[in-house]
Amino acid sequence: MSADEKPLLSEFCIRLASDDIDLVRGCLDDFQSAQADTRWGVDNPYRPVADEVRLAARSLLGRARSGRDRASALTVMWHLAGEEDAPLIADVLEGASDAAVREMALLAARTALAAGEEPNRRLLTLIAAMVLDEDLEVRDRRDAMSALAKFDLPEVEDVIVRLSESSELELQVYAAYRLTAPLRLRVHRDRLRRLAESWPEDAGWEADDVRDALEGFHSTYWKDTELDDAKLRKAHEELRFPLSDEECLQAFATLLRSENPVAVGIALDHYESWEGLRRVLQDEELAEAYLPEVLARARKVLRVPMFPAEASALNMIGAQHAEPGDADLLLDTFARADSDAVRAEAVWMAYGVLDVAEVKDERLVAALGDLILDPSVGFYTTKETAIRVLADSLGSNADDVLLRALREGEPKVQAHSAYYLVETGGLERHRAILEEVAESWDGRPPHRPLGQDPIELILGKPHNAHRKGHR
Repeated sequence: MSADEKPLLSEFCIRLASDDIDLVRGCLDDFQSAQADTRWGVDNPYRPVADEVRLAARSLLGRARSGRDRASALTVMWHLAGEEDAPLIADVLEGASDAAVREMALLAARTALAAGEEPNRRLLTLIAAMVLDEDLEVRDRRDAMSALAKFDLPEVEDVIVRLSESSELELQVYAAYRLTAPLRLRVHRDRLRRLAESWPEDAGWEADDVRDALEGFHSTYWKDTELDDAKLRKAHEELRFPLSDEECLQAFATLLRSENPVAVGIALDHYESWEGLRRVLQDEELAEAYLPEVLARARKVLRVPMFPAEASALNMIGAQHAEPGDADLLLDTFARADSDAVRAEAVWMAYGVLDVAEVKDERLVAALGDLILDPSVGFYTTKETAIRVLADSLGSNADDVLLRALREGEPKVQAHSAYYLVETGGLERHRAILEEVAESWDGRPPHRPLGQDPIELILGKPHNAHRKGHR
C-alpha cells in the first residue's frame, strides 16, 4: 500500500465502522464502484479491508431500513460472500419483495454456494423452488436458474430439465441452452433436438447456440467433407458426441492413426481447436497424453505429404509447438503449396520456428520474402501475416526483406512494410526511402495497418502533396 493510499483507507475504515447506516452504505457503494473499475486493470484500493467490508455488509443486512440498503449490502456479498453467509442470504431471498433486492440476492447466493465444498442445502432448495415457481416473473425464474446452472449436481440438472418443459418459450430456450454443456449434452441430446425443432427461427441467440451444439464441432478445414468409410464416419460421430471419455479418445485415435487424409485432418483439427476434443472430455487432461503422438503425426503429414491434411497439420503445430528443425518441413511446404490456407498456416508456423531459433534460418527468411512479393498469394490471408512475422521475429534484421517489399511490392504490401519498418526503428535508418514512398501515395495511403496511417507515421501530421520538398 502506498503512502497516499493509507489516509484514504483509514478514513474509509472509520466510516465503515460507523453506527450511521447511510455512511456504511456509502462505504459499501464505494467498494463496489472500485471493484467494478478493476475490469479496466486497476486495483481496488479497499481490497486490503475486504473482510471488514463483508462483515459490514452482513451487519447492514440485519438492520437495513430499505431495499436500497439491502441491495448495497448484497452487491458487496456478490463479490465477497463465503459459505457461512448462505443462511443470511437465504433469509433475505425468502422475504424479498423488491425486484432489485431479489436480483442481487441471487447473485450473492451464487457466490456463497460456490464458496463451500458442498453448497448450502437450504439456499439451493430455495432457489430451485424459485426456478419452478410459475407465479414468479420470467426474469426472476431465469435469474434463479442462472444462480444454479453452473453447479454440477443431479438436483440442479433435474431442475434444468424440468424448466426445459416450461410453456414459456424464453425459459424453455434458456434451460435448453444450459443443457448444452458437454457433459449434459451427452445425456440430453435427443431432448434438445426435439425442443430445437419446435422453436421459431428467431428464438434468439441462445436458441442458435443450442442448434450449434447439436451440430457439434465438425472440424476446422473439412466442414463440407463427408468421410467415405463407415468406420471412420462412426468414429467422427463418436468424437463429436461421445457417451464417455473412453469412447471419445478411442474415436480420436481411430481417426488420427488412419491413412485417410481427411480423417487425419479432422483429428488434428479436433486436437487443436478449443471447440474440439478437450471441450467434450469430462477430464480434458486426458488429451495431454496424446500430444507427442499428435505432433509426430502432424510432422509426418508434412514430411510424407498427405496433401489434403497439410493445413490441419500446420495449424496443429503452429507457432506454439514449432521447433528450429521444422524449417526444412516448412521450406518444402512453401515450395509445393498451392492454396492460401496452407500458406497462411505455414507462415504462422514459421513464426514459431524463427522465434525459438537462436540463429535465424536465412532460407526461411528468404522464402517469406518471396511469398510477400508473389502476385498469386493473397494479401490478407498470407502476405500481411508474413510481413508481421518477419518484423516481430527479426526486428531490424528484417530490413533488407522489408525494403525490397517497400520498393517492389503491391501498394498494400508497401503500406504494411512501411508500418513495420517504422515500428522497428527503421525511420532513422531508412528515412529517405520511406519518405519517398510515403510521398508517392499523394496523401492517400493504400492501406492502414492496424488502423494506423503510414504516411503520418513517416511524414508526421498534417501530410499532403504540398509538403513535397518542404520537410
